Amino acid sequence: MPDDPSQVVYVWFDALASYISALEFGDEASTAYDKWWVRSEERIHVIGKGILRFHAVYWPAFLASAGQRLPTRIQVHPYLTVGGAKLAKSAGDVVDPSAIVDAYGTDALRWWFARDVGAIADTDFTASRLVARANEDLANGLGNLVNRIVSLVHRYRGGEVPPSEIDSDAQPRELETKVANAFADFDLRAGARFVCDAVATLNREIEGARPWAMAKEVGPQAVSRLDSLLAGYVAGARAIVSAAVPIVPKLSSQLLEQLGSSSRLPAPRPAFVRIESP
Repeated sequence: MPDDPSQVVYVWFDALASYISALEFGDEASTAYDKWWVRSEERIHVIGKGILRFHAVYWPAFLASAGQRLPTRIQVHPYLTVGGAKLAKSAGDVVDPSAIVDAYGTDALRWWFARDVGAIADTDFTASRLVARANEDLANGLGNLVNRIVSLVHRYRGGEVPPSEIDSDAQPRELETKVANAFADFDLRAGARFVCDAVATLNREIEGARPWAMAKEVGPQAVSRLDSLLAGYVAGARAIVSAAVPIVPKLSSQLLEQLGSSSRLPAPRPAFVRIESP
């Protein structure tokens, strides 16, 4: 304590109080504390598991003793590890995220975090795992699906998306809502899984309907059925890509451009090229 070296204040008392001192707690002229803490519906702390005790025991006790509102949620995450050891600067086993981005891109790294990092158990990082996941889900999955659908539209309708009675806004709203709700609950894995499940479902629909065989049929009914399928595939792909925007914004932007904002689609091209393993 200032002017009395015989008295010591535990560092966590000072550190935890910064949550509200940063909001100018105690300053009668300030409205920040009232807005962001007192009247806020949620007061959420996102912390690593190593400091759980301080946030779940000490911090609520400090607040209660001062007659202040408590946090509504303490979201605890596990550790990233390398070779089973905690990823930490102090331990010297640092993986430089900038180097990973330079080598594999931001979308690959963001996708691995959402898809593979555990919510409870520690997750071991390797570049090979990141590459395998990106190739499987982004290159072979999402990217290939969009390329496949755009190719079908170009092959059978000259790149023009047929008119459809499908509500083009309903699918994006439903899937985007599911992903957004998962993220709001800090369940990144579920959000990414919803996207992957939607990709798999649409691929199965295409395989089951066999539009390439339907294109050989003649007559107005066959033409109408194929038109409806192709329009539905484009709407479905747009919905999936829109839902993936929070996870892979760069790739999603490229795929949405490929799927077009009007009835005319640009020529198909791979949007996510497979990454070479390290």
